[in-house]
Amino acid sequence: RDAQESRGLGDVYKRQIEDIETFVVPYGSRCTISVGDDLFFEGFYDSWNRETATRLTAQTSYTFTATEDRNIVPHYLRVQNLSAAGTANCYIAPKAGAAYSFNARTMGNGRMTTGITPRTLYGSRAEVLWESSAYAESVRGAVIAAAEYRDGQIRFRTGAEAGNALIGLFDSNDNCIWSWHIWVTDYDPAASAQTYTGGAVFMDRNLGAASITDPGFYYQWGRKEPFGASYTRMAYHKDHPYDITDPMMGYGEMTLAYSIAYPWTFMCGVAMNDDRYEDTSDWLSAQKPNLWGNASSATALADAGSKSIYDPCPPGWRVPDRRVFAEAAISKNTGGLSDACYSMRINTSGTCASYPRGGYLMDGTQYNPDKAALVWTNAPAQYQTGVNYYKHYSTALKIYPAAVEPLARISRDMALPVRCVRE
Repeated sequence: RDAQESRGLGDVYKRQIEDIETFVVPYGSRCTISVGDDLFFEGFYDSWNRETATRLTAQTSYTFTATEDRNIVPHYLRVQNLSAAGTANCYIAPKAGAAYSFNARTMGNGRMTTGITPRTLYGSRAEVLWESSAYAESVRGAVIAAAEYRDGQIRFRTGAEAGNALIGLFDSNDNCIWSWHIWVTDYDPAASAQTYTGGAVFMDRNLGAASITDPGFYYQWGRKEPFGASYTRMAYHKDHPYDITDPMMGYGEMTLAYSIAYPWTFMCGVAMNDDRYEDTSDWLSAQKPNLWGNASSATALADAGSKSIYDPCPPGWRVPDRRVFAEAAISKNTGGLSDACYSMRINTSGTCASYPRGGYLMDGTQYNPDKAALVWTNAPAQYQTGVNYYKHYSTALKIYPAAVEPLARISRDMALPVRCVRE
């Protein structure tokens, strides 16, 4: 596209084949061709056939003199900007074999919230850190075929498989400075959203899930990076393999900066019998109650909040406030239980939602996948009425055979799924 011959130099003929234009440059002609900025450009080739073509150059502007009649074919896709309506740490890419972009200068949604101030990101390259195919064995390139950083944007081309991926932005010193979860799926959250008693509107499935019966991906409380369960097929970048830190063994740091620099690393907390007792049950020291936008202070627990720069949900969605599940009076639909999920009544009209029994991750290991269904809220957990909250615990909806706890206390170093609510 926008490929053109230099003025006065011979005839150039072209034919359109989907998004590929073939330019026949006659012998002896000098030609300059270039591509527009709204394209995901892979290179100039000598044929439109991707299987047999030879790439002549990957430069977006190409000047040459033809020593014979030459075919010049720019291979490209038109790019859809996923952040046009708002930035986030997760984007849904709905089509396979398509090209997308997003703003890579903004941390999450870019908003200042209680205790959190964003800054502008300045990167130099993008890397696909891991991929996980929803329906096939995960291999590199199956979900995200290519990714690049250009002019403050990350551009990527989806592969042939639905699934999930994590793209990291690196600076000139090879440090990862931010990362984004890409959810490749034709799922439209708005089309099947469910309204709970109290008015909250939720996705009908967990973040990153392939279906309503899939637990999806797991998040340590306050982190934006997802982790797969023990059975999740993951294909990691060779230079950034999955890792687990253990501060009790002196491995890794319990800092926010470390979590951002190593988004492929599961960060363990400190055991209760360690002498750093106040740091127990959290991957972060010192604790921060506001990472997902909750407005709690050091002495008072707040129900209110708003989406923060660390929130893992896509644009227009966020981690729910702590009281929404209690207000919905969510309860089991005893006639609709399955082996994989709990069917839960979410409003007085009898509408039901599926909550998969995915358990949780602790120290990188999955526990109770056949019993418990859990999802995070954005808030710290209260010990009991009238008593200050636990600073290293947060609130979650917990569903298990014996009961339903809409305000359960869960350690922040554990990883749970997230069920996003509409902003």
